[in-house]
Amino acid sequence: MKFNIDRRSAGVEASRMKLPDWAGRAQKMLPGSAGTVIDKISGLDEDELRVRGLSTNQDSSSFDSSGLMGSGLYDEPVSLDSNTLRDWARGEVPVEDEPDCADWMVPVQAQVVHMKARANEYDRAGSSLSVAAGDPYVPGVSNGKMAFSSEEASTIQDRGTATIITADGRETMSLEAPGADTVITPNHLGWASATNFQEQQFAGTVMSVEELTNNPSEPIGFPKIEGNTGPLFVGHSPSRPSIINRTSVGIKSSTAQTLDFKLRSTRNYERVLRQFSQDVPKGKSTVDFRLLAAGISPMAMEINPEDGTKAVLTDYSVFP
Repeated sequence: MKFNIDRRSAGVEASRMKLPDWAGRAQKMLPGSAGTVIDKISGLDEDELRVRGLSTNQDSSSFDSSGLMGSGLYDEPVSLDSNTLRDWARGEVPVEDEPDCADWMVPVQAQVVHMKARANEYDRAGSSLSVAAGDPYVPGVSNGKMAFSSEEASTIQDRGTATIITADGRETMSLEAPGADTVITPNHLGWASATNFQEQQFAGTVMSVEELTNNPSEPIGFPKIEGNTGPLFVGHSPSRPSIINRTSVGIKSSTAQTLDFKLRSTRNYERVLRQFSQDVPKGKSTVDFRLLAAGISPMAMEINPEDGTKAVLTDYSVFP
Protein backbone atom coordinates (compact mmCIF):
# COMPACT_ATOMS: atom_id res chain seq x y z
CA MET A 1 0.00 0.00 0.00
CA LYS A 2 1.37 3.41 -1.00
CA PHE A 3 1.13 6.42 1.29
CA ASN A 4 2.14 10.03 0.78
CA ILE A 5 4.11 10.41 4.05
CA ASP A 6 6.12 7.97 6.17
CA ARG A 7 4.12 7.03 9.26
CA ARG A 8 6.72 8.39 11.67
CA SER A 9 7.75 11.43 9.65
CA ALA A 10 9.64 14.02 11.73
CA GLY A 11 9.53 11.70 14.74
CA VAL A 12 5.75 11.76 15.23
CA GLU A 13 2.80 9.85 13.81
CA ALA A 14 1.89 11.63 10.57
CA SER A 15 -1.50 12.25 8.94
CA ARG A 16 -1.24 9.92 5.97
CA MET A 17 -3.20 9.46 2.76
CA LYS A 18 -3.46 6.27 0.73
CA LEU A 19 -2.39 6.94 -2.84
CA PRO A 20 -3.79 5.20 -5.92
CA ASP A 21 -1.45 2.81 -7.73
CA TRP A 22 -0.93 5.21 -10.62
CA ALA A 23 0.28 8.07 -8.41
CA GLY A 24 4.05 8.44 -8.65
CA ARG A 25 4.31 5.90 -11.47
CA ALA A 26 6.52 8.27 -13.47
CA GLN A 27 9.10 8.39 -10.67
CA LYS A 28 9.34 4.58 -10.62
CA MET A 29 9.82 4.37 -14.39
CA LEU A 30 12.68 6.87 -14.51
CA PRO A 31 16.17 6.63 -12.98
CA GLY A 32 16.76 8.14 -9.58
CA SER A 33 18.58 11.14 -11.08
CA ALA A 34 15.33 12.17 -12.79
CA GLY A 35 13.45 12.59 -9.51
CA THR A 36 14.17 16.30 -9.26
CA VAL A 37 12.79 16.85 -12.74
CA ILE A 38 9.62 14.90 -11.95
CA ASP A 39 9.15 16.88 -8.72
CA LYS A 40 9.41 20.11 -10.68
CA ILE A 41 6.85 18.89 -13.21
CA SER A 42 4.47 17.80 -10.46
CA GLY A 43 4.88 21.13 -8.72
CA LEU A 44 4.13 22.93 -11.99
CA ASP A 45 0.91 20.94 -12.35
CA GLU A 46 -0.08 22.00 -8.84
CA ASP A 47 0.74 25.64 -9.62
CA GLU A 48 -1.50 25.48 -12.68
CA LEU A 49 -4.48 23.96 -10.84
CA ARG A 50 -7.70 25.84 -11.61
CA VAL A 51 -11.25 25.66 -10.20
CA ARG A 52 -14.13 26.09 -12.62
CA GLY A 53 -17.91 25.60 -12.79
CA LEU A 54 -18.79 26.16 -9.12
CA SER A 55 -22.49 25.58 -8.49
CA THR A 56 -24.89 24.55 -5.72
CA ASN A 57 -28.09 22.55 -6.12
CA GLN A 58 -30.51 22.25 -3.20
CA ASP A 59 -31.89 18.75 -2.71
CA SER A 60 -34.00 19.42 0.41
CA SER A 61 -34.77 22.47 2.58
CA SER A 62 -34.84 20.55 5.87
CA PHE A 63 -31.86 19.72 8.09
CA ASP A 64 -31.64 16.47 10.04
CA SER A 65 -28.94 14.34 11.65
CA SER A 66 -29.93 11.06 9.99
CA GLY A 67 -27.01 8.77 9.29
CA LEU A 68 -24.87 10.11 12.13
CA MET A 69 -23.45 7.88 14.86
CA GLY A 70 -23.18 7.96 18.63
CA SER A 71 -20.01 7.72 20.67
CA GLY A 72 -20.49 4.09 21.67
CA LEU A 73 -19.39 5.13 25.17
CA TYR A 74 -22.78 6.13 26.56
CA ASP A 75 -26.41 6.27 25.45
CA GLU A 76 -26.26 9.98 24.62
CA PRO A 77 -28.56 11.70 22.07
CA VAL A 78 -27.31 11.47 18.49
CA SER A 79 -27.04 15.20 17.85
CA LEU A 80 -24.67 17.93 16.67
CA ASP A 81 -26.30 20.45 19.02
CA SER A 82 -24.02 21.51 21.89
CA ASN A 83 -26.95 22.49 24.16
CA THR A 84 -28.64 19.11 23.68
CA LEU A 85 -25.47 17.24 24.59
CA ARG A 86 -24.75 19.53 27.54
CA ASP A 87 -28.29 18.96 28.94
CA TRP A 88 -27.67 15.22 28.66
CA ALA A 89 -24.28 15.55 30.38
CA ARG A 90 -25.84 17.41 33.33
CA GLY A 91 -27.82 14.29 34.07
CA GLU A 92 -24.71 12.10 33.82
CA VAL A 93 -22.30 14.15 35.95
CA PRO A 94 -23.66 14.52 39.54
CA VAL A 95 -22.04 17.90 40.26
CA GLU A 96 -24.44 18.75 43.10
CA ASP A 97 -24.26 15.34 44.79
CA GLU A 98 -20.62 14.30 44.47
CA PRO A 99 -17.82 16.52 45.85
CA ASP A 100 -15.34 15.04 43.35
CA CYS A 101 -17.46 16.24 40.40
CA ALA A 102 -16.67 19.79 39.25
CA ASP A 103 -18.61 22.10 36.93
CA TRP A 104 -16.05 21.80 34.11
CA MET A 105 -16.78 18.06 33.84
CA VAL A 106 -20.23 18.72 32.35
CA PRO A 107 -19.08 20.40 29.10
CA VAL A 108 -16.14 18.00 28.86
CA GLN A 109 -18.50 15.01 29.06
CA ALA A 110 -20.54 16.51 26.21
CA GLN A 111 -17.41 17.16 24.16
CA VAL A 112 -16.03 13.66 24.71
CA VAL A 113 -19.12 11.95 23.27
CA HIS A 114 -19.39 14.47 20.44
CA MET A 115 -15.78 14.05 19.28
CA LYS A 116 -15.86 10.26 19.68
CA ALA A 117 -19.00 10.11 17.52
CA ARG A 118 -17.24 12.11 14.78
CA ALA A 119 -14.27 9.73 14.98
CA ASN A 120 -16.64 6.75 14.64
CA GLU A 121 -18.16 8.28 11.50
CA TYR A 122 -14.73 8.96 10.04
CA ASP A 123 -13.71 5.36 10.77
CA ARG A 124 -16.89 4.12 9.08
CA ALA A 125 -15.92 6.16 6.00
CA GLY A 126 -12.73 4.14 5.69
CA SER A 127 -10.02 5.83 7.74
CA SER A 128 -9.32 7.20 11.21
CA LEU A 129 -9.35 10.26 13.44
CA SER A 130 -7.65 10.55 16.81
CA VAL A 131 -9.65 12.67 19.29
CA ALA A 132 -9.50 13.66 22.94
CA ALA A 133 -11.27 16.07 25.31
CA GLY A 134 -10.75 16.99 28.95
CA ASP A 135 -9.14 19.51 31.29
CA PRO A 136 -5.80 20.52 29.72
CA TYR A 137 -4.39 21.67 33.09
CA VAL A 138 -4.88 18.43 35.09
CA PRO A 139 -4.79 15.65 34.00
CA GLY A 140 -4.06 17.11 30.55
CA VAL A 141 -5.41 16.55 27.05
CA SER A 142 -3.49 14.64 24.38
CA ASN A 143 -4.51 12.41 21.48
CA GLY A 144 -0.99 11.08 20.97
CA LYS A 145 -0.32 13.47 18.08
CA MET A 146 -0.75 16.84 19.77
CA ALA A 147 -1.56 18.14 23.22
CA PHE A 148 -2.30 21.27 25.21
CA SER A 149 0.49 22.67 27.32
CA SER A 150 -0.49 22.22 31.00
CA GLU A 151 -1.36 25.71 32.27
CA GLU A 152 -4.01 27.12 34.59
CA ALA A 153 -7.08 28.58 32.93
CA SER A 154 -6.48 31.98 34.56
CA THR A 155 -2.99 32.16 33.04
CA ILE A 156 -4.34 31.37 29.58
CA GLN A 157 -7.17 33.89 29.89
CA ASP A 158 -4.75 36.64 30.94
CA ARG A 159 -2.59 35.88 27.90
CA GLY A 160 -5.48 35.21 25.52
CA THR A 161 -3.96 32.07 24.00
CA ALA A 162 -3.40 28.40 24.80
CA THR A 163 -0.32 26.54 23.56
CA ILE A 164 -0.60 23.45 21.35
CA ILE A 165 2.44 21.15 21.15
CA THR A 166 3.15 18.10 19.02
CA ALA A 167 3.86 14.64 20.37
CA ASP A 168 7.61 15.19 20.12
CA GLY A 169 7.40 18.29 22.32
CA ARG A 170 7.81 20.89 19.56
CA GLU A 171 5.57 23.92 19.98
CA THR A 172 3.39 24.32 16.91
CA MET A 173 0.97 27.17 17.50
CA SER A 174 -0.86 29.45 19.87
CA LEU A 175 -4.61 28.87 19.95
CA GLU A 176 -6.86 31.86 20.65
CA ALA A 177 -8.59 31.15 23.93
CA PRO A 178 -11.50 30.91 24.21
CA GLY A 179 -11.66 29.80 20.60
CA ALA A 180 -10.71 27.13 18.07
CA ASP A 181 -8.47 26.77 15.03
CA THR A 182 -6.83 24.28 12.69
CA VAL A 183 -3.47 22.78 13.70
CA ILE A 184 -1.61 22.10 10.46
CA THR A 185 2.06 21.28 9.91
CA PRO A 186 3.75 19.81 6.82
CA ASN A 187 2.73 16.30 7.92
CA HIS A 188 -0.23 16.86 10.28
CA LEU A 189 -3.88 17.82 9.81
CA GLY A 190 -5.85 18.68 12.93
CA TRP A 191 -8.10 21.03 14.90
CA ALA A 192 -8.35 22.13 18.53
CA SER A 193 -10.65 24.19 20.77
CA ALA A 194 -10.42 25.80 24.20
CA THR A 195 -13.68 26.73 25.99
CA ASN A 196 -15.49 26.88 29.37
CA PHE A 197 -12.80 28.65 31.41
CA GLN A 198 -12.82 28.57 35.20
CA GLU A 199 -10.06 29.55 37.66
CA GLN A 200 -7.82 26.55 37.02
CA GLN A 201 -9.69 24.15 34.74
CA PHE A 202 -11.08 24.61 31.24
CA ALA A 203 -12.34 22.34 28.46
CA GLY A 204 -9.91 21.44 25.68
CA THR A 205 -10.46 19.25 22.61
CA VAL A 206 -8.02 17.99 19.99
CA MET A 207 -8.66 16.20 16.71
CA SER A 208 -5.98 14.76 14.40
CA VAL A 209 -6.25 12.87 11.14
CA GLU A 210 -4.45 9.54 11.36
CA GLU A 211 -5.38 8.53 7.81
CA LEU A 212 -7.40 10.60 5.36
CA THR A 213 -10.65 9.08 4.15
CA ASN A 214 -10.56 9.16 0.35
CA ASN A 215 -13.76 10.20 -1.46
CA PRO A 216 -16.04 9.24 1.48
CA SER A 217 -19.60 8.08 0.76
CA GLU A 218 -20.88 7.83 4.37
CA PRO A 219 -22.11 10.82 6.45
CA ILE A 220 -19.58 12.54 8.74
CA GLY A 221 -20.59 15.36 11.08
CA PHE A 222 -18.40 18.43 11.29
CA PRO A 223 -17.02 18.88 14.82
CA LYS A 224 -18.87 21.56 16.80
CA ILE A 225 -17.72 22.65 20.26
CA GLU A 226 -19.87 25.39 21.77
CA GLY A 227 -19.94 28.11 19.07
CA ASN A 228 -16.90 26.78 17.24
CA THR A 229 -17.54 24.65 14.14
CA GLY A 230 -14.45 22.85 12.91
CA PRO A 231 -13.35 21.50 9.53
CA LEU A 232 -13.27 18.07 7.97
CA PHE A 233 -10.27 16.82 5.99
CA VAL A 234 -10.80 14.27 3.21
CA GLY A 235 -8.66 12.83 0.45
CA HIS A 236 -9.37 14.06 -3.09
CA SER A 237 -8.35 10.92 -4.97
CA PRO A 238 -8.85 10.56 -8.76
CA SER A 239 -9.11 6.98 -10.02
CA ARG A 240 -6.68 7.58 -12.89
CA PRO A 241 -4.45 10.33 -14.34
CA SER A 242 -6.53 13.14 -15.83
CA ILE A 243 -6.38 16.82 -16.77
CA ILE A 244 -9.88 17.40 -15.39
CA ASN A 245 -11.68 16.20 -12.26
CA ARG A 246 -15.42 16.59 -11.79
CA THR A 247 -16.16 16.80 -8.08
CA SER A 248 -19.43 16.67 -6.13
CA VAL A 249 -19.72 17.43 -2.42
CA GLY A 250 -22.90 16.54 -0.52
CA ILE A 251 -23.61 18.88 2.41
CA LYS A 252 -26.33 19.15 5.04
CA SER A 253 -26.45 22.52 6.80
CA SER A 254 -28.58 23.81 9.68
CA THR A 255 -28.71 27.26 8.04
CA ALA A 256 -27.74 29.07 4.88
CA GLN A 257 -24.02 29.72 5.02
CA THR A 258 -20.75 30.02 3.11
CA LEU A 259 -18.39 27.02 3.05
CA ASP A 260 -14.64 27.51 2.62
CA PHE A 261 -12.66 24.92 0.64
CA LYS A 262 -8.86 24.49 0.65
CA LEU A 263 -7.01 21.99 -1.51
CA ARG A 264 -3.71 21.11 0.15
CA SER A 265 -0.64 19.39 -1.25
CA THR A 266 -0.08 15.82 -0.07
CA ARG A 267 3.66 16.54 -0.05
CA ASN A 268 3.28 19.39 2.44
CA TYR A 269 -0.10 20.05 4.08
CA GLU A 270 0.86 23.65 4.82
CA ARG A 271 0.87 24.36 1.10
CA VAL A 272 -2.59 25.48 -0.06
CA LEU A 273 -2.87 24.81 -3.80
CA ARG A 274 -6.24 26.49 -4.30
CA GLN A 275 -8.95 27.87 -2.07
CA PHE A 276 -12.48 29.02 -2.81
CA SER A 277 -15.84 29.61 -1.12
CA GLN A 278 -19.36 28.59 -2.01
CA ASP A 279 -22.78 29.47 -0.58
CA VAL A 280 -25.10 26.64 0.44
CA PRO A 281 -28.74 26.90 1.58
CA LYS A 282 -30.32 25.39 4.68
CA GLY A 283 -30.96 21.69 4.26
CA LYS A 284 -29.28 19.20 1.94
CA SER A 285 -27.44 20.39 -1.16
CA THR A 286 -24.74 19.37 -3.59
CA VAL A 287 -21.74 21.54 -4.46
CA ASP A 288 -20.24 20.76 -7.87
CA PHE A 289 -16.98 22.01 -9.35
CA ARG A 290 -14.28 21.06 -11.84
CA LEU A 291 -10.52 21.01 -11.31
CA LEU A 292 -8.23 21.55 -14.30
CA ALA A 293 -4.45 21.12 -14.60
CA ALA A 294 -1.86 19.55 -16.92
CA GLY A 295 -2.00 16.55 -14.58
CA ILE A 296 -4.04 16.33 -11.37
CA SER A 297 -2.46 14.52 -8.42
CA PRO A 298 -4.22 13.29 -5.25
CA MET A 299 -4.78 16.13 -2.77
CA ALA A 300 -6.09 16.77 0.73
CA MET A 301 -9.34 18.76 0.84
CA GLU A 302 -10.20 20.90 3.88
CA ILE A 303 -13.87 21.96 4.16
CA ASN A 304 -14.77 24.65 6.71
CA PRO A 305 -18.35 25.62 7.67
CA GLU A 306 -19.11 28.89 9.43
CA ASP A 307 -18.82 29.01 13.22
CA GLY A 308 -22.03 28.34 15.08
CA THR A 309 -23.53 26.17 12.33
CA LYS A 310 -24.29 22.46 12.36
CA ALA A 311 -23.20 20.64 9.21
CA VAL A 312 -22.75 17.14 7.81
CA LEU A 313 -20.61 15.96 4.91
CA THR A 314 -22.78 13.30 3.25
CA ASP A 315 -20.39 12.35 0.43
CA TYR A 316 -17.42 13.50 -1.66
CA SER A 317 -17.00 12.09 -5.13
CA VAL A 318 -14.35 12.56 -7.83
CA PHE A 319 -14.60 11.57 -11.49
CA PRO A 320 -12.56 10.03 -12.98
